[in-house]
Amino acid sequence: MEAGCEIFGIPVPGERSLTDWGPAFYPIKFMMPLGSLLLLLQGIVWFIRDLHMAFTGKEMS
Repeated sequence: MEAGCEIFGIPVPGERSLTDWGPAFYPIKFMMPLGSLLLLLQGIVWFIRDLHMAFTGKEMS
């Protein structure tokens, strides 16, 4: 069994689990920053909504 894998044709050592199944790590490494980015965007939206409520006294519709 091979300990690395290829991403876009480039061999990357250590990007596969050393178990018999050998799943790749790169989907998990991609989803963590993506999830963080989505949470950051949601926080920005809530902040803008709260600012609008504080200044106008009306909820955004």
